[in-house]
Amino acid sequence: MSTKSMKMFILCIILAATANTCAFAQTRTTVITSDSMLLASIDSALIARPSEAVLHCQRGDVMFKNERYGDAFTSYDRAVSLDPKMRIAYEQRLFCRLHLKDYFGATKEITTLSVMK
Repeated sequence: MSTKSMKMFILCIILAATANTCAFAQTRTTVITSDSMLLASIDSALIARPSEAVLHCQRGDVMFKNERYGDAFTSYDRAVSLDPKMRIAYEQRLFCRLHLKDYFGATKEITTLSVMK
């Protein structure tokens, strides 16, 4: 498959996956306007509950929003290791890989997502 074909294939997958973005903003009960305050709040919660996959996913969302794709990937990766069935973390990891131009890794994420239920 040529590089151009691979990019088009990945773009199609992205468009299909965008319907499944994290509903992070909908799950917050407290409105926090500053990302740094939000990140501090999530980090505090992670100190109390470090094995909570959703918190790692939420931390990744803040990092991704601020274009810190490497940090976001690390957070989503931790979420996946804690909850291997957390599809949204795999999807967000895919987006991070694309931003980081890791196309081989992105195809691995696509393969993983294609076999998940």
